[in-house]
Amino acid sequence: MSSIVRFSKLIYERGYVTSNQGNLSQRMQDGHFQITPSGIPKSMVLEDNIITVDIKGRVIKGTAVPSMETSMHLGLYAALPNINAIIHAHPVHTTALTLKGVEIDLTQIPEGGDMLGDVPAVKYYPAGSADLAAAAASAAYEGIKAMILCRHGAIAFGEDLLSAYINLERLEYAARLICLGSCEEQ
Repeated sequence: MSSIVRFSKLIYERGYVTSNQGNLSQRMQDGHFQITPSGIPKSMVLEDNIITVDIKGRVIKGTAVPSMETSMHLGLYAALPNINAIIHAHPVHTTALTLKGVEIDLTQIPEGGDMLGDVPAVKYYPAGSADLAAAAASAAYEGIKAMILCRHGAIAFGEDLLSAYINLERLEYAARLICLGSCEEQ
């Protein structure tokens, strides 16, 4: 089983996405990128569904339609030449805090600031839009591990899908703690 298939199933099982939400990609050694397809639930992604695209988003291999967020992934790879994997998910606590307008201050806990560093929050733009792709690429910086998409979800980065997944899990854990802590204050 490929890494994309394995981590697609894992983010679904952990509740970081439902149905066909979210998308995963990885940079290949030949300079192309593998990305999850559009419209297929992450719990059902198969090896045959994975799409290979070039830096301009043209399909090199595969018959499914690439994720609607392909341009965002490619823009982030261009902005971050040292990352090789991206996971975009909709983790409940991270997203809920942005819906409530709560600033996610990760410096409050070691799992946040110490392990993730600065996690920028990108203003809301519609999913799949050129504006979202441009805003995400503009917010990226060397060494970034995660990014919050307000009212939408999160993006985690890594050397590989495992490290991207770990960063996603750390972000959602920190957001859950912040969410639970803010509930007790009310």
